[in-house]
Formats: sequence, C-alpha cells, structure tokens
Amino acid sequence: MQVHAHGLNPKDYSIRSGHLQWITGKRFPMQIGSDAAGVVEAVGEKVTHWKPGDRVFGYLNLYHGGAASEFCRFSEKAIARIPEGVDYVTAAAIPCANLTALQALRDWGRLKAQQRVLLIGASGGVGSAAIQIAKVLGAHVTAVSSSANVDYCYSLGADVALSYQTDNPYAPDLPYDLVLQVHGGRQPFYERSRPVLKRRGRFVMLVPSPKALANIVLSRLLPWPRYYFFPVRARTRDLALLGQWVTEGKLVPQVSKVYPYDQLVEAHRQIDSAHTRGKLVLRVAD
Repeated sequence: MQVHAHGLNPKDYSIRSGHLQWITGKRFPMQIGSDAAGVVEAVGEKVTHWKPGDRVFGYLNLYHGGAASEFCRFSEKAIARIPEGVDYVTAAAIPCANLTALQALRDWGRLKAQQRVLLIGASGGVGSAAIQIAKVLGAHVTAVSSSANVDYCYSLGADVALSYQTDNPYAPDLPYDLVLQVHGGRQPFYERSRPVLKRRGRFVMLVPSPKALANIVLSRLLPWPRYYFFPVRARTRDLALLGQWVTEGKLVPQVSKVYPYDQLVEAHRQIDSAHTRGKLVLRVAD
C-alpha cells in the first residue's frame, strides 16, 4: 500500500518506550504504526480480491508495525475498501481504535441492547469510539473522563458522563453489565469494579499491568464476574462494518489534529502526554 494517512495510537508510544516488551517479547528495533489508509500499489500473485489502485484502509497488528511510512505491506484480510465520500485522514483514524472498541464491546463484553456499560477512559481514541459503538449496539453508556472532557463525552452520545476527578463511578444507581477499562492500567479499577458488576457481568481491560493480568487469570477460579484481556484482531468484515457505520453517520471518527509527515516527532510528543482527545493522524501523501 502507498500510505496517504497514518493514524497514531498510544500503543505506538508503548512499543517505542519498551513498555510492551513483556507482551511482545521482541527486541528493538521495532517498527511503529498500525493504522493506515491509502492506495494498493501491488498485490501478491495469489491475491484476487484486491488490485492496484484500490482505495483501502487497514490495521497492522502489534507484532507487525510499519504504517508510519510511505509504503507498507498488509495482509489481504487486514484491509477494507474505503467507502465513497470518506477521505484518507478519516479512514486512517478508524482501524485500531474502532476495531478495539467494537471487539471489546461486542465480542468480549457481549454487550446487548438495553444493557449498561461503564467506560473508563472515554475521551481518547478508543474511548470516543466505544461511546458511539455502544450506542449503536443499543446500550446505556456511563463514560468516565477528566473534568475537561465530560461535555465532550456527552456530545458523543454518553447517557451519563462522569469526572474521575470529582465523581465516583463506583456508586451507580444500578449495577453494570460490562466495565470496559480503556486506560488506567496502573490504577485499581479491576478490584473496584467487582461490587458494581452484575452477577454475570464482565470486566474487559485493554492495557493491563502484569499484576492486573495475574488477577485476571486468578478470576477464572471464580464463577462470576468474568475478567478479560484480549488482542485486537484485524478483520476485513469488521473494518467494512465500521466503514459502513461511518457512511451512515452512526460513527464519526474523532480526529483532533492532523500533522504533516515531517512533524511525526511532534505528533508522538502529543501521544506521550496521555491527554489526547480522540485521534491524531499523520498526513503522509496528498
């Protein structure tokens, strides 16, 4: 693929800093970048579904980065066609954050219509996607963010938006069917979530610490609630579904800033701050 736009993610910082080496087991150097949108440049001899010139967007998983470049190689099962009317910047903001939110809520959280979900860390890339996707699935959404982002969470469709600085999300009127922890791996959300989950509720964690991961394993000895950590999967059908929701107006990728390619360092400094609202996108080519 010739990359036209590249979406940045917090995991780019985690890979670059070495924080994920306990998961990946890889030594440096590692390539960064998992989200890209662009044009198919060439295909392998066994590829029949795609041809040069196709406009596509896709996700490179944790072990095969490289999207922060002019050209990168994707599996044919890890890309989808960019819908008509969607530009490269918007398409590049879809893959990692929205795939993560979709699979966390639908597949691992098993979220259904009329159920209640608590989203911890709801104003970043995954969180802003999770609010919208949970509403598409018909759920009641309580979103937790900083005080500065409470109104932003309401604007995305949250039924209740709370500040972790001033409110207590662990004192709900009714228990939750699902708690999704997007951020805050070093804080004791795992331990605090158990009393506010329904008996058959689920806790899904995206970036666990080693201690939290050990607790998740130990939770298998208990009947309920269930605790999960999962790797996001690149799937054409899921990417196509997300693209469809974008064209239907059900999902709006939240791009807070677009950087030119020569400002990659500045973009990573912003990611490092851990206070980015929505997504950052790097424009690689016109």
